[in-house]
Amino acid sequence: MTDVKLRKRTLAAWKYRCALQPWVRTFGYAHVHHACYCYGREWIWVDLIPLSPGSHTFIHRWLGGAVTVTEQNQRGRYPNLLQRLTHAWCRVTWLVAQFL
Repeated sequence: MTDVKLRKRTLAAWKYRCALQPWVRTFGYAHVHHACYCYGREWIWVDLIPLSPGSHTFIHRWLGGAVTVTEQNQRGRYPNLLQRLTHAWCRVTWLVAQFL
């Protein structure tokens, strides 16, 4: 499946809502965040999380310590504890988004 199709499927499954802030609609400007790296065999609500641009920046810059994912991987710290907790929160909000 192409990246565009996967992105559209992910956004549709989440009803075009940001996973970190389910009250925010993302529509066309959403980022699809990879919670882990299993390219080609992703599960939409586990591995792929739609985020608003601000939420995506929050996860990578603020929770990641203002370093890139590559730098975090080199240090063996991606995802760190705060990022893991945020990923878990985002997965739980998928259930909430189903009822909004």
